[in-house]
This record gives sequence, C-alpha cells and structure tokens, in this order.
Amino acid sequence: MMPVQIKDYVDSYNLDENPQYWRKQLTIKGTLTDYFTLPGIKNLTDWIAPGENVTDETKYWNFYETFETKKAYTPNNSLMYGGGIYASAETCRWKFVGATYGDSSNDMKWDNAAAHLHLTESTSGEPGYIYMLEDKSNGIGYIRLWAARYKDDKGSGSFGVYISDDKGKTWEPIQTGIPIKKELTEYQFKVMRPGDLRIKIGKTESSTTGIDIDNIHISDYYTESSVENILSPTNIRIWSSKDHLCFDTKTPEQIDIYQINGTLVKTEHIIGSGNIALPAGFYIVSIKNTPTKIIVQ
Repeated sequence: MMPVQIKDYVDSYNLDENPQYWRKQLTIKGTLTDYFTLPGIKNLTDWIAPGENVTDETKYWNFYETFETKKAYTPNNSLMYGGGIYASAETCRWKFVGATYGDSSNDMKWDNAAAHLHLTESTSGEPGYIYMLEDKSNGIGYIRLWAARYKDDKGSGSFGVYISDDKGKTWEPIQTGIPIKKELTEYQFKVMRPGDLRIKIGKTESSTTGIDIDNIHISDYYTESSVENILSPTNIRIWSSKDHLCFDTKTPEQIDIYQINGTLVKTEHIIGSGNIALPAGFYIVSIKNTPTKIIVQ
C-alpha cells in the first residue's frame, strides 16, 4: 500500500465523495517521497481516470449528507443544543433536537463540520438526535455514516439508527446501543426496504458525552443482482442470491473472494453450476485476475 497526496484533486477524485472510483484502477504521476512515514506519492502532475465505465458505484449510492455548509443551519434559539433546521441543497432538510452544528476544533469530523448530538438541556434532558424532514424515494438499501465521540468528552456513549415509512410519525429501530469510539469510525447498516423512507440518528443514553455524526451515505433499495458476464467472450458468469454467490462455468476455474478492504475471504475451485455461501455484504470477486464487484444480500 502506498499513500497518495491528492490535495488539488480533492474535489474531483476524493474517494469519499466520489464512490464511482471505488476499487477502480487509476493512473497517477507525481514525486516518490516519504509521506505519512511511508514511501508515497506527492505533488501530483497527472491523474488519469479509468477508461472503463465509472458510473456503476453511483447507481445505488446517490444520497450524501456531509453537513459542510454552516449557513444552511438555522438554530431555534441561542441555546447551544436548542436544535434547529439544517436545510442543505445537497440532500434534504434535517431536524436537529438536542443537537447543534459541530464545527469546533474539538468536533470529530471530515472537512468542515458534523452534526453534534448532546442532550436537550445541555447537561440534562433527553438524548439528542437528528432526522430527515423529507422522504427518500427509491427505498433504502444500506446506510453508511461516520461517528466519533466529541474530542474533550471522556465518558462512554452510544447511538442508534432508525427508519420511518410514515413521514416521521413513528420510528423503527435498525440498530440501537451502538458503542461510540474516540476515533472517527465508519458504520454500515443493512436495511433493504422499498418505498419512501426517512432516517433518524440519535444518542441512546443520557450521558453528557457528545457524539459527532458525519458523511451519511444512503443507497437505494435494489432487487437481486442481475447475472453479470465478467469474462466475455468466455462463458463464465457470477451473480448473487440470498446469502450466496452463484456461478456457472464450463471449464475449471479458481475464484478468489475478497472483502472491499482487500482481505481474502476464501479461494474456491469451481466448475459447472453452483453457489458459495457468503454473509451479506460487498465483495470483490476475481477470476483469471479479472475483478468484479458483487453485492450479496
């Protein structure tokens, strides 16, 4: 692994904001030097995007909220945790309750700011939360977000994620009591629900530990992946079904299955038609050094 300083290319190629480049091959040119105490590349002179179609990752992941625009937040009153409305053109309006716009040096965030959850009366009251004020159409597949404990707070804290299919009148828990960590950590939640939905994220305990929430990504609900021919013109096909990776090949092949972070999950030798049991998630599958992305439900 080699770290690369993207700097001037942040807006166009920052991987967190441009998921269409996840796991794609890009050609970069720059200076080979020490970076983060490792051999790395800095002072980029060229960055060549792949010639392949790069829209596949954004087919489902098209809802992003980064809480970057301070002027989009309108507090209810002068009380720090009095709540308010965050009206971003990026996605939708968000209601803040027992929460505030977190752009201090102690807020744990990507870039400029995060949603900072606390208590409704600062040191007492109900746990803070944020929720969408408009529905997301096309359902919800997965929810990803980053969270961390407010830098100065030493205690433990936890949060939960909820969805609503009745415009916020009632909320169904997806997962609650999730322990919060000191460092910014990415969390992913499987929903797989069609329809017009909203999400809510809130503290699940009454401690004075602040929680920062940032970079909320929501994918659309989708049905079973269609068969994908990955080695045309040879007749090898792979696709996903519930908790399985399916294959169909007329010749013996070795299949290598990786997690998205590059960790090898398993290697199998296959021929004919069959399936391989896998937990739900995102995988990179490689046959004859040709990789493809597969989502197992």
